[in-house]
Amino acid sequence: MNKPQYTNTPKKLATVQMMQEEYKYGKNLIYQIAKEANAIIRVGRTTRIDVEKFNKTLEEKYTV
Repeated sequence: MNKPQYTNTPKKLATVQMMQEEYKYGKNLIYQIAKEANAIIRVGRTTRIDVEKFNKTLEEKYTV
């Protein structure tokens, strides 16, 4: 059976692990920001984060 090939560059939706690798933040902080941005999408047992909403909230609330 062939293993799925994943890319580490986030597109529109990304997993929490992909976001951790991209932003170098911990899992809890990723979830916190995503929850504030209303960017969490659940499909079955998997969690995806809307990257555009996440980035917008990150820029608005967490930059100096």
